[in-house]
Amino acid sequence: FPSHDIADMPFDVEQLALEVDEVQADDQREVLQRKAQTAWPLIQRPFVIEDAGVFFEKYHNFPGTFSKYIFRSLGFEGLTKLYQPGDRAAFRLVLGYCTGPDTIEFFIGECTGHLIAPGYPHKSYMPYSAIFVPDGKSITYQELADRGEKVSVSFRGGAFKKFVEWYTINLIQNK
Repeated sequence: FPSHDIADMPFDVEQLALEVDEVQADDQREVLQRKAQTAWPLIQRPFVIEDAGVFFEKYHNFPGTFSKYIFRSLGFEGLTKLYQPGDRAAFRLVLGYCTGPDTIEFFIGECTGHLIAPGYPHKSYMPYSAIFVPDGKSITYQELADRGEKVSVSFRGGAFKKFVEWYTINLIQNK
C-alpha cells in the first residue's frame, strides 16, 4: 500500500507486530474473525487485520489461505505441477476492521490474471507474484512491483480503498 496514500487517510496508522495463532480454514473471513477474536484482548482498541492469498481458478479456494504453506512445502517445482501456463488465478486480500471481540467489517481487494511458468526471480514474501500476470498487463506482478508499477493492480490497495471509503462515510461523516 503506497505510503503517500497512508498519509492521506482520515486516521493515524500504527503497525503492530503481533503474532496470533491462525485457524486452518479455507475461508478468509473465518481466518480473520478468529485472529481478531484472539488479538482483541491484547490490543483492546480498533484495528485492521488482513489475510491474502492466491487462488487458482481450477481449484476451489486453493491454495488460498494456505498459499504460504503450499509454496514452502512444494516450491516452484511442485507448484508448477498444479497448473498449466495460461490457467486463470486471482490474488485476493480480505481486510477486516475490528472494533470489538465479535465486531468486524470486511473489505475485499482482488487482482485477476493468469499463471505462467516460473522464470522471473521471486521475492520471498510473495513468491506467487513471479508466476502471476495481471489482466491487461504483459509482465508478472513481481516485475510490475520491481518497476514501481503495481499500484494500479494492487489487491491490497483495492481493499484499503474500500475500507477508507467506508470509514469516511460511516465513522467520520456520521459523527
